[in-house]
Amino acid sequence: GQPVDGTCAALVAKHRGEIEARLGKTFPKFVPVEMTTQVVAGTNYQVKIDAGIEFIHVRIYSHFSGSSELSFVKGDLHAFAPLDTWADQASAG
Repeated sequence: GQPVDGTCAALVAKHRGEIEARLGKTFPKFVPVEMTTQVVAGTNYQVKIDAGIEFIHVRIYSHFSGSSELSFVKGDLHAFAPLDTWADQASAG
């Protein structure tokens, strides 16, 4: 992965409530620490978030139009879990 940029940080902040709702938790901290990007008519951001009590992996799709959507969330991860939401999704069945 790479260091988190301002665009990614803003997307994480925008979707924090939705991420917490999907995991059924609220977190004492919520700091994106690593990201990867994939450009497909917009950009897929895969982001590792340090939530204080656990790490979370999310995928957020940001369209060129400026809209964005949260497409995947997985919590209860540790700091060294590889950031690969496609593999996370496959293993979740």
